[in-house]
Amino acid sequence: MPRAVRVPRAAIAHVARTRTHLRTHLRTQMRTQMRTHMRT
Repeated sequence: MPRAVRVPRAAIAHVARTRTHLRTHLRTQMRTQMRTHMRT
């Protein structure tokens, strides 16, 4: 029973963590892309 409750909670935390990480990664990638575009 405790494991069943623990797994979804960890999964939600992992999903949120990866989502925020992807969002920041995309933001930095766009920033570098714009920088290179302006440079060219």
